[in-house]
Amino acid sequence: MRYEWAVASKQTNHRNARVPARLVQALLCFCFLVFLVRPINLMSADLGRHLVNGRIGVEQHQIHTTNTYSYTHPEYPMPNHHWASGVVFYLVHHAFGFNGLSVFYATASVAAFLIMFGIALRTAGLPVAAVAAAALMPLLTHRYEIRPEVFTYLFAAVSFWILWSVREKRLASGWLWALPVIQVLWVNLHIYFVLGIGLVGAFFCEAVLFRWLGKDSGEQRRYALLLAGVVVASLINPFGVAALVYPFSDFQHARIPVIENMSIPGIAAFGLHYSNIATFKVMAAIFILSWVLLLLARPTRAALPLFLISVVFTAAAWQHVRNFTLFAVFALPIFAINLRSILPPTWARQGRPTHIVCIVAFLVVAGAHGESLKNRWRQRGAGLFPGQEKAAAFFKEQELKGPIFNNYDLGGYLIYYLYPEEPVFIDNRMEAYPVAFFHDEYIPMLAHEERWNERSEKYGFNVVFFGTTERSPAAQSFVRGIVQHPDWASVYADSFTVILVRRTPEHAELIREHEIGRDR
Repeated sequence: MRYEWAVASKQTNHRNARVPARLVQALLCFCFLVFLVRPINLMSADLGRHLVNGRIGVEQHQIHTTNTYSYTHPEYPMPNHHWASGVVFYLVHHAFGFNGLSVFYATASVAAFLIMFGIALRTAGLPVAAVAAAALMPLLTHRYEIRPEVFTYLFAAVSFWILWSVREKRLASGWLWALPVIQVLWVNLHIYFVLGIGLVGAFFCEAVLFRWLGKDSGEQRRYALLLAGVVVASLINPFGVAALVYPFSDFQHARIPVIENMSIPGIAAFGLHYSNIATFKVMAAIFILSWVLLLLARPTRAALPLFLISVVFTAAAWQHVRNFTLFAVFALPIFAINLRSILPPTWARQGRPTHIVCIVAFLVVAGAHGESLKNRWRQRGAGLFPGQEKAAAFFKEQELKGPIFNNYDLGGYLIYYLYPEEPVFIDNRMEAYPVAFFHDEYIPMLAHEERWNERSEKYGFNVVFFGTTERSPAAQSFVRGIVQHPDWASVYADSFTVILVRRTPEHAELIREHEIGRDR
């Protein structure tokens, strides 16, 4: 009887212990969605181009290999390394619209978060996992625009979960052979597929080290074969070897200073503002401190793959701020794993004192992010940002014709609404245009009126379709100048864009009816 009572009591306590964990997970997911889900801004993102890529892939069974969308360099070679993302986005959008795309992106992002949070929870217990997740929340949701990189977050989380679970003997080693299958999908969905090779490579390095230390148990051979498998799997794409080496090419060298591709020191040098830099610095410092404490206190418990992954993604986020989210995705479980080896084992138990510590610490962290959470709450929403289709509708209703001069950010929007009738001057793919085009054409045209007048005659611009929210000083200066230019008339303006037409007889009636800001 006592044995049965003890077993029943233990099972009841185990079930009761799950309750706060589930409540905290639900609260974290709610905060995650508040931080993440915003209305889709086609005028500053490249989603519109991805949707057209997908439409062409589904309807015409074609994958572009050149810069087809632009009239300036239509033959410039460019492997479409994310072609399958376009197909997925197009199919979701075709079936469920922009609201469906928001739900799809949020679901995939939450799935990646829960996988990594699950590792942290199982490893270090609820208090550490919950507080770490709350502290990292602004970085985990830093990339809120719908982009192909969501597949990288998901596949990186799944791959890490498999590799770490096999190492910890929680999964059979046969699960490792799911990684080449994932890699076949990954290489066609996003250029960061190389991370799949890198993750396996990190665990292979540990197997080599164990072999060198005389602790070999056949792991080196297994991971060597697995590494070869994911490399071969990466070749299963429409571009073959070219896609495999493309991420290592210098395709972004010296084209244009896009803030998300800049380093933290570079942003400071330009005097620019970028969100979450302070949060990253604090969390990176704490993350590095966890490694220092582990290596000082219990170095034998440090895992080489985790150390390599930590170094790579911390450095990647410092060098390119677009990688803040990748840093956070891996920092969440690795931080918890480190603390498991540093803190007393009682911290991982699901007792009432640890729940109280969890709640207090969670509230402290949430309070630190209170203003950010409040701002994100005000900006929340799914689907397309209201009114964004109006500028393109005006262009079509007035039967305007190119050539169009547009800014870098607006290219994806114009491709979505106007392709194939009107190709763009430029879009936000640096790799799709030669370096000289940026240095000798686009940037000087924004900065110098003489160069603008010269190139305007060269290309025969008929319409200027320009986004007014681009933050670069050159773009803002151009907008202020072009609306005062005697050869151009502003005929449309909203919160996002301005449309101007050249003063020609064919535009006389349009100008008479719609001109803005001049005495008629």
